[in-house]
Amino acid sequence: MTSPILSIKNLAVSFNTFEGEAKVIDHINLDVGEKETVGLVGETGCGKSVTLKTILGILPIPPGKVTNGQILFGDKNLLTLPTKELCKLRGRGISLIPQDPLVSLNPVFTIKAQFLDLAMRQGEEHVSRINYYRKKLNKKQTQQVVKKIITMLQKVQIPDPERVLEYYPYQLSGGMAQRILIAISLIGSPRLLLADEPTTALDVTVQKQIITLLKKIAEDSNLSMLYITHNLGVTRKIAKRVYIMYAGQIVEMGNVREIFNEPLHPYTSGLINALPKITREKFNGIDGTIPDYVHPPKGCRFYPRCPSADESCKNQRPVMIEVKENHFVACRLFQEGR
Repeated sequence: MTSPILSIKNLAVSFNTFEGEAKVIDHINLDVGEKETVGLVGETGCGKSVTLKTILGILPIPPGKVTNGQILFGDKNLLTLPTKELCKLRGRGISLIPQDPLVSLNPVFTIKAQFLDLAMRQGEEHVSRINYYRKKLNKKQTQQVVKKIITMLQKVQIPDPERVLEYYPYQLSGGMAQRILIAISLIGSPRLLLADEPTTALDVTVQKQIITLLKKIAEDSNLSMLYITHNLGVTRKIAKRVYIMYAGQIVEMGNVREIFNEPLHPYTSGLINALPKITREKFNGIDGTIPDYVHPPKGCRFYPRCPSADESCKNQRPVMIEVKENHFVACRLFQEGR
C-alpha cells in the first residue's frame, strides 16, 4: 500500500437510544492509500454508512457521538478540525457519492440549478442571501461554471449534457441519475472519493457500466476511493484491498483476490458461501442476526453465529494479527496457542 491519504485509528462511535448506549463502531482501524481503491464490505446494519458519515463530519450529534479515535486526512485530524475548515474539505478534499440517486437529488429543481448551487457554495459554511444571489446573477461567473459542469457531464459519459441540465430528476433513468451524482461529487476536484453503495438501486447491466466508469475516473484523475458495499462481486471488480466489517468491527483485511480465494475469518467464509453459484452448487446463509448494539457480546461479536466458536471467544475480543503477508484477521483460531 502507498502512504495513506486517509487513516482511521481506533475509531469508536455510539448512539444514545431509549434502551441505552448503542456501541455501533467498535474501535476500527482502516487505511486508504494514495491513488488506491479500497472496499469496505459487510451486511446491512454493520456500521459502514456510519463510518462514512463520521469521516465527513455529518454524523447526527446527538444522538451519535465519537467516543474514541482519530480520522486523519493527510496530516489533519477530521474529528478535531474546526467546522469552517471541515466545510472547505467537503467536496474539494473529500467527496461523497450517495447511495440512492433519485432520493439524493431534489425533485423540484433542475439538474442545472442543483449543480450551480453546489458549485457556487461549495466549501462555505454559511452563505448570506445577498452573496448567494450576487453570485447567481453574475452571468459571466455562471457561464464559466456551466462550462465546467458540461465538461464534467461529458466525463461521466452523459449524452447531450446541455439538454440534460434542463431536466428534473424524475426525467432521468436510474443509471443517468447515478452518473449525475458522480459528476456532482467530482465538481470540486477531490482527492478522496467515498462511494456509499452507489450501484445498489441499479440493475445488473447498469451496475457494470457504473463500476467501469468509476474505475476509469479513479485512474484518470489519480483519485483514492473508499467503496462501501455488501456486494462481494462488485468489490472484486473495483477494489485492490478490502476490509470485512461485522457488527462495527473489522474482522479481516487484505488483498481482494487472496481474501476471496482463501478467506480466514469464519464470517468472511460465511459471506462467500452464501453467494448463489451458477453451477447450482448448494449455498448456505449465515444463521442468526447482527447482535444488539446496546448489549453486544463482550468478546468477538460474531461469537453467537460462528460455527467455530468456543467459550474462549465469548469474553475476550481477538486482536488483528498478520497471518500472511498483508493479510490480517481478528480471530482466535489464528492466534498463538490455538
